[in-house]
Amino acid sequence: MKLKNIKFTIVLCILISSVSCSIDNIEPINQLTEENVIHNEKSAEAMLNTSYIKFREFFFSNFYAGLMGAGGEQTIGNFYGSQGFNQNTVQDDNILLADNYNNLYTAINNANFAIDGLEKGKATDIGEVRTNELISEAKTIRAFSHFLLLRQFGQFFDLNSDYGIVLRLEPARKFESLPRNTVQECYDAILDDLKFASQNGSSGVAHYYFSAVTAKALLSKVYLYTGDFTNAASTALEVINNADGYNLADDYGTIFTSNFGEEILFSVYGNSVEGEYTYADVSFGRYNISPSPYFRALADAQDGIPGDGDPSYNTAGYDARFLYAYNAFDTAGPNSNGKIPFSSNSTEGVNTIIYLRLAEFYLVYAEAEARRAGGDLDDALAKLNILRDRVGMPLKTLSTKEMLLQNIREEKMLELFSETGETWYDLIRYDRLGDVDASTIKSTLNSVEQYVLPIPRTALAGNSELIQNPGY
Repeated sequence: MKLKNIKFTIVLCILISSVSCSIDNIEPINQLTEENVIHNEKSAEAMLNTSYIKFREFFFSNFYAGLMGAGGEQTIGNFYGSQGFNQNTVQDDNILLADNYNNLYTAINNANFAIDGLEKGKATDIGEVRTNELISEAKTIRAFSHFLLLRQFGQFFDLNSDYGIVLRLEPARKFESLPRNTVQECYDAILDDLKFASQNGSSGVAHYYFSAVTAKALLSKVYLYTGDFTNAASTALEVINNADGYNLADDYGTIFTSNFGEEILFSVYGNSVEGEYTYADVSFGRYNISPSPYFRALADAQDGIPGDGDPSYNTAGYDARFLYAYNAFDTAGPNSNGKIPFSSNSTEGVNTIIYLRLAEFYLVYAEAEARRAGGDLDDALAKLNILRDRVGMPLKTLSTKEMLLQNIREEKMLELFSETGETWYDLIRYDRLGDVDASTIKSTLNSVEQYVLPIPRTALAGNSELIQNPGY
């Protein structure tokens, strides 16, 4: 099954569900003869593709560029929807918030219809194993979308908070207003979906689909966010040691030129020949984002000689990954960012948004192992150093647990910068765990209320039970 703009009438109809101004009040799609929406394997796959398509919308790449500014990794320019991210003053009428909110709930709703139909046995041409694989794929989509929404619009860092998001675990068949679930309830639902998917998901699939291994990777990440460091470490280790062909790339640069290569756990499908872009070249180019002074200083220090990096990024003196992305005379390419190497009209390859890749889970393991009671700090450091050794950077040494955790957070920025804004969420988590004062890294972060984005104004207008986040 090739993921593209599916030209089935069923898919075109399902996509109608995305037009509601508030996805908490989704246009009922049972008007489309719900009994026939899922009737065989092909129709179930088509339904799932309508969810995958949502992860590559133009607004997502701009939103992630905004998060890079919010977390102090990049300085962002004046692009569509950028208002407020650099200063951590995003308002509830920001167009990126509304579009992301809408698209993620549309992905959830389409996944819910797939789950409902498959669990009722409507795909009559497949057996139990394949049915469970498709249900697992749909549940991973649902869990992933809920997790993204929770991190964006909920107090994801506080398990005791009432400010979660609205969980959608059933297809929306009518207009209804629903209140926010607690943060704990949100995590419980996400964990339930991912546990099922990690046990029943597919193997050997293209890396623009969710598999059992990618569900397990997400599971380890959610364990980390909930403070279950023992399960986070053990699950991340299972991901690292997977037998499904996901491996660290020997050459860092091939991660981005191959798009769906061995290190990619999940990135969205694109095909420039057929006009199916992710718009990463627009959002992540140096005309929209550029390394912040903080990030540049961090990258400069990695060779052990702070201050030796050239301001033009075209000499040695920086972390090799930083130079790979921003070397003005070598690898930066047509977008001035080597992580998005292809021009939008290229026939040689296509840029993508990389949501999950294996290197991150070396660092998930390292952090969880360092934090868990009785954790092996040497082993945590060894996982971090595997990533540094790959790019020829000096290895870190162990001094204290506190310094190790700082090294892990910084290594994650050096490894994952200019991808999906993970720096922002790490900064918030580390602040809440007492490891760093976020305001010392991003001076405009003056209040914990800024750690959560506002619920979009359009969502509040469409759901009378929905309440705004504190401070907005």
